[in-house]
Amino acid sequence: MQRFRSLGYLKFDSTRLDHNGRFLHIFTLSAQTLPARFRQGDFPKLVPHGMADIQGGFPVIMAEYEMEVGEVGLLSRSGRLRCNKELFYSLEEDMDDWNLEKMDHAATALFSDEKYCHVRHLLTGNALHTQPVSSFDWVKRWLARDDQEMNPAQQQALMLPFQYQTGLIQGPPGTGKTHLLGWIIISLILEAHNAGRPLLIGVSALTHQAIDTVLKKVLLLADQYLPEIFPGQFVNVGKTGPLKPTRQPLAKKRNAPGAGLPRLWNMSRMPVILRPGPG
Repeated sequence: MQRFRSLGYLKFDSTRLDHNGRFLHIFTLSAQTLPARFRQGDFPKLVPHGMADIQGGFPVIMAEYEMEVGEVGLLSRSGRLRCNKELFYSLEEDMDDWNLEKMDHAATALFSDEKYCHVRHLLTGNALHTQPVSSFDWVKRWLARDDQEMNPAQQQALMLPFQYQTGLIQGPPGTGKTHLLGWIIISLILEAHNAGRPLLIGVSALTHQAIDTVLKKVLLLADQYLPEIFPGQFVNVGKTGPLKPTRQPLAKKRNAPGAGLPRLWNMSRMPVILRPGPG
């Protein structure tokens, strides 16, 4: 399995409700289960062992994946999921183009409506409106000064928003896109704070869980690399949600550096905003 991910020898254990009231099917890992590069939010297929056509399995969403705990939590993508506790299951790469209709609709709207011209320019490589030189100079100094544990390709990608007003970053699973996105958000906040410039960042994704993953990465990176230095606060708003601050707000005193500046909000079923400014 060099080309495709696979996670085998799973046993169905139980079903419970997740924090959104959906049926979450819990599978336990066995001693024969080997690690795989699946992550929360992936869309694999659940296949009973012995099934000849692995693409004929049941489409699911990997809602939870805890190798240390030995559990996988799955949500159905198509109707009710019936599992047998006597069988072994595997999670296989979904090769179906399940998003074709959505992509076709998006492409039709994109190239038929003039209000999306900026996106068309981005996809055709013509959206090269540059950022101020001072921003690019700042990020080069920051990358040279601090250790972010990014490889050369990630560092080059991180500089894109400091060079151009639009950019695309693509990479297969396991190449560090979430790690990179976390550092991009942090670096944009640090640069704006250093320049005394207002900043508004919106984070959007296919699922709320994907947004939570990005924001948790920002929190973890700030905790690990910028303790008591990052000029912001992490706030979780809503009844429930997987993003929770691991400590008290970073800026504790009103007159401390960064007090009242950027706050990272996670709002259940609402857009997630990073907004520097008073209070």
